Amino acid sequence: MTRSLTGLGAVIGRHAHKTGERWANETRSRIHRERRAAAGGWPGTMSEARALVAEHVVPVLACEGIIALTTIEREEAARRVYHSARALWLQCREKEAP
Repeated sequence: MTRSLTGLGAVIGRHAHKTGERWANETRSRIHRERRAAAGGWPGTMSEARALVAEHVVPVLACEGIIALTTIEREEAARRVYHSARALWLQCREKEAP
């Protein structure tokens, strides 16, 4: 069975974007709890993004009837999670302490 990459890409993109933003917000909150500024470059990694895809994106997609993702689809989802988190982080980052 061939999947519509456009339709699937939109579904993956929607969930990856939400997951990435949640990741950025949770990272910011954790850093603030440590009494540090959420400054500088995005501290997340692609390995963490891949783990978030497995933990959050894949189960949500399964509930929507997308039982499995190919390796390429998982990697694309991880890139989207990472880029979403990084974009929000850079948009909201704080100034570094002198």
